[in-house]
Amino acid sequence: MEFPLFNGEEARTWIRRCNRYFQIIPIPEEQKVPLASVYMQGREFQSHLEKRGMPSWSKLILIILKMFEDLDYERVVSEFNMLRQETTVHEYLIKFEELESHMLIFNKNLDETFIMMKFISGLKEEIKGYVATMNPTNLDQAIVLARRQENMVNALLRKTNQQQKSNQNKISFRPQNKNLPYKPSFKPSFKPREESTQPRRFLKKAEVRARKEKNLCYKCDEPYSPGHRCRFRQVHMLMTEE
Repeated sequence: MEFPLFNGEEARTWIRRCNRYFQIIPIPEEQKVPLASVYMQGREFQSHLEKRGMPSWSKLILIILKMFEDLDYERVVSEFNMLRQETTVHEYLIKFEELESHMLIFNKNLDETFIMMKFISGLKEEIKGYVATMNPTNLDQAIVLARRQENMVNALLRKTNQQQKSNQNKISFRPQNKNLPYKPSFKPSFKPREESTQPRRFLKKAEVRARKEKNLCYKCDEPYSPGHRCRFRQVHMLMTEE
């Protein structure tokens, strides 16, 4: 892992990378500034070190921010208090650590519990409540809990989206053109009754009497019995002789 190079631009980013380097590779406090000065370009800064000597790492950070950034205590405090998570926990943590390092420049004795509570208060609502109820005792625990809850929320959102897409695929819609008739997707199981093609018959009184004596149907020539169903559904007219 190489030490980051500073060319006078993005001072805050460079300081954050240096602090991460020192976290991964332990460097004695008195060797941090000599190491960092090797990777700092620009005669302005080098001349400053020649005149005033090697400061401590915390003072060096303050010098760099004043030289290359418009660092103001009130502005740093305002940004730190107004910081809120807008995207992921990871991106929020990067910005939080950057502002935290600036706060520590002005106040080295900043309470760790205060920093942890500020981190929790800036989280999204669906993450903040869970982290607070777990009662973390330090910032590292709060970060772990925040990432865990973020993963759970994202998994739940993915599952919900999949269910919604599945339900949408099952829904059938009517034609968008209102002028078109709606055609059901099912077919009726019954068949329409066929109309009789037999001509209408007019029975005279004698024919009615004869059919009654022979126990025949008035409509067809088949024997009549209770429950008889005639093959021909016709309208018959009985005619009487005067």
